[in-house]
Amino acid sequence: MTDTATRPSADRVEEINVPARTVVGMHEHVTVADLPEFFAKAVPATAGELARLGVAPAGPPMVVYRHEADHAFDVTVGFPVENPPASSDVLAVEELPAGRVACAEHVGPYATLPAAYTTMSNWLGERTSCRRPR
Repeated sequence: MTDTATRPSADRVEEINVPARTVVGMHEHVTVADLPEFFAKAVPATAGELARLGVAPAGPPMVVYRHEADHAFDVTVGFPVENPPASSDVLAVEELPAGRVACAEHVGPYATLPAAYTTMSNWLGERTSCRRPR
């Protein structure tokens, strides 16, 4: 039995095709050090706002990272939805294109998430099609 309090479950990364998706959530520019606090705030706040708007999530919470610089990201934490709300002062909408993606699921506390990121980074580094040009 795996102790999810100390060990992440993202030991398997797979490459899959995904359809275009709409993700609705809270969007901020966040430092790496502030990610745990942002996640803890964004997931329940997004779920509450979606419920208030009558919009059902179409899957588990997810994170979209963009534009990393100086240990900070533009981050959207939210849920995929079939039909985004017409408007919200609280939520941002991310339209993600269809395509092949690397996918890993993390089950466990936030403290074990860095190990899952390491697994994902190592997997990507082993594939030449995913390496950054030098």
